Amino acid sequence: MTGVSPGGLITFISQPYGGKASDKVIFHESNLIQLVDKTSIMADKGFHIEKECEENGIQLYRPPFLKGKRQLAKEEAIYNINIAAARVHIERTYQRMKSFKILTSKLSPNNICHFQEIFVIIAAIVNLSSPILANDKFL
Repeated sequence: MTGVSPGGLITFISQPYGGKASDKVIFHESNLIQLVDKTSIMADKGFHIEKECEENGIQLYRPPFLKGKRQLAKEEAIYNINIAAARVHIERTYQRMKSFKILTSKLSPNNICHFQEIFVIIAAIVNLSSPILANDKFL
């Protein structure tokens, strides 16, 4: 699990987990809730951490669900557009990380023990790359 700031910097990397670990389990075990700025978190649709955020006074921003509806209400659609506009920067950061082919290929058994270090180095390179946002966005 990675955390990305609104400016596109990778600010958190959890320990690696196997494919069966859910986002919620990783979120709890990493104690990420204790590390975040106590204002807000943006998460994907399937990331069910409402209770944890509420208990810690953190606003959760997440795209709305259809919940059996054919389409979103007008307010939900506008909210969804705003979330999508903000998520673009996060997705750009993830795309930069994915450009390192080592993350999309199978690691040899000899290198699995080094995955955490490999991931941290890739995140550092991405953070040191040209900014995701233009300079005029940092006001």
